[in-house]
Amino acid sequence: MRTGSLVAAIVAAVAQSGTPSALAQAAEPPTVMFVVDGSGSMWGKPDGERLAKLYMVRDALKALTAKAPAQTRFGYASFGHRRTGDCSDAEVMVKPDAVDTEKLAPVLEKMNARGRGPITAGLREAAKELGPQSAPASVILLHDDLDNCQQDPCSVVGDLRREHPKVTVHVISLFMKKEDAARMQCLTQATGGKHYEVTTQAQLTQALEETIRLASGDGGAAKAETVAVRAPVPVVAETKPGVLLTASLAAGQQPIELPVRWRITKSGDASGAVVWEGDEAAPLIDLPTGRYDVEAWLGFVKVKSSVDAVAGQRRTLALPMGAGTVKFGPLTPKSASVMRDALVTFRKVDAAPGDTMAVQRGAEQEVALVAGSYIVTVAVGGQRIDRGMTLKPGDRLSFQPTLNFGEIELTAIAGAGGPPDIDAIFTVFEDDPDAPQGRREIARSAATKPRFTLPAGTYYVVARSGNAEVRERITVKPGETEAKALTLDAGLLSISVKLPGGNRLDPNDHVSHRLERLGAESKDVIHASRPSAQLKLAAGRYRLETRIGLGNVLLEREIDLKAGAREQVVIEPPAGLVILRLVDASGVTALPDVAWNVRDAKGKLVWMSNQSEARPLLLAGRYVVTGVGRQRRGERQVEVRAGEVRSYDLPSQ
Repeated sequence: MRTGSLVAAIVAAVAQSGTPSALAQAAEPPTVMFVVDGSGSMWGKPDGERLAKLYMVRDALKALTAKAPAQTRFGYASFGHRRTGDCSDAEVMVKPDAVDTEKLAPVLEKMNARGRGPITAGLREAAKELGPQSAPASVILLHDDLDNCQQDPCSVVGDLRREHPKVTVHVISLFMKKEDAARMQCLTQATGGKHYEVTTQAQLTQALEETIRLASGDGGAAKAETVAVRAPVPVVAETKPGVLLTASLAAGQQPIELPVRWRITKSGDASGAVVWEGDEAAPLIDLPTGRYDVEAWLGFVKVKSSVDAVAGQRRTLALPMGAGTVKFGPLTPKSASVMRDALVTFRKVDAAPGDTMAVQRGAEQEVALVAGSYIVTVAVGGQRIDRGMTLKPGDRLSFQPTLNFGEIELTAIAGAGGPPDIDAIFTVFEDDPDAPQGRREIARSAATKPRFTLPAGTYYVVARSGNAEVRERITVKPGETEAKALTLDAGLLSISVKLPGGNRLDPNDHVSHRLERLGAESKDVIHASRPSAQLKLAAGRYRLETRIGLGNVLLEREIDLKAGAREQVVIEPPAGLVILRLVDASGVTALPDVAWNVRDAKGKLVWMSNQSEARPLLLAGRYVVTGVGRQRRGERQVEVRAGEVRSYDLPSQ
């Protein structure tokens, strides 16, 4: 049966459903929400049928918008139609309202099937648009498989009932296994709807006709049941005028059911204005009398032709694409995971200068190419494989290169059982006799849980955070993912400086910390140049040297840091601050441009400066201070006590 027959039958059914007196007498119009499966399997063409399931449903809905009962509010929702692998992909595309063909037609034209099948999410979205509870409401679900997002559609009945206590759900299961279709009966039994299992286009027509009639208010109260539709509806031969566009891979073959991108322009129109453009397998376009140029794109293939349209007549333009299609597979789940982010390039062997290569991300979709010989390159990360392939017109090849790739997924932890280290940097090396030390870096990442796709083989992985480092050898197996947690055996050391007596550090006082690992082959030295520092370190014993200011405040201590520990060290130097001025004979005015030096009790120079007013921080003890100005000099002994601030004026001579 042809699509046109399906359309004609539904149009007639819908037109009849708008006549009953029950509709005319309804206080408020009924609401009907169509929920249409947009998962990738809807591109499948059932045995004995010319069109894909998606086009069969779409053409029926297009006819409905043209002849829908004025008393019924129709809405449209879909799921799995926008993104691959997204179980939250559900959307109300048209909210219920009296049918507006100008608003709805573009949505139906762009119907697509792309991702997974979150039926439950689609029903929940539709539940939000069921209209006032005082008016009848129905949901008509059209689907070709079970919810493959691990959700139970039966669980959505409560949501539907909360939004509209009297909602009725009708389910049309398209070309499904009987045992799978039976699992959807919970929706219809709980709401008093009907469940249809259809296996032909004619059965789909009959199921739609009845559900539309019931949802629009004709036919009385529905009785919950499962209907195995058998009797085809009589149809009228398609006589609608216009230009029917079809495309085939090769001359003499049946039209393809894959979506084709069409563009029609008027022949001889210098402006190139587009008369019609859309994505369909076999569109029927009503055009005014004249000659038109037609362009068709299928994947990476483009062909052009012309057609003469005559108003009121039926014309057909069949375009052979001179192409074939390639689909990767069958892929195992492990191979499919590796190929998910692969960059696939088809490069024609005899390509002419200026020819572009065909490039696609991943290997999920069937791709169309001009017939010829190709080099197929599959690149994953920095790795690649090349394979040859010959494609003849009309071929539909299943291409399965030997995927010698695997994956490693890495995490780093400070100690056993700890959380992932968010600061770790991962580096992957492979053997290379010509590289320094015999190994070459091939990948690096600062992600918390990086995933590397690599050819099968042995690799060396290094995880480093702070000065903590761990090295391991990992074997990558074809088509498998190896998850590895690398234990850094690291701890966190926090260092802060606190002056006695509650005094604050002078901003000009430079503070530096030096950590040297003890007893290790690698004499790691770590420096920090701020009063407070937080350092991630490999577990072990360290010598910490802290210097404050430019004087003799230098302290040492040893620290034992354990894996996974958080160690806090507070440096409290036994130091005091002295304030020095060189004053004139009056003992009041400070002299400028003074060169200062401070010596300890043993005569060792511990501090010097060229400041008018000196502020050295010194360890507790006795010192001799000398200040030299312009032909002036002063000297005296000072005493420094921990935590104290003392001022000294040196009389000049």
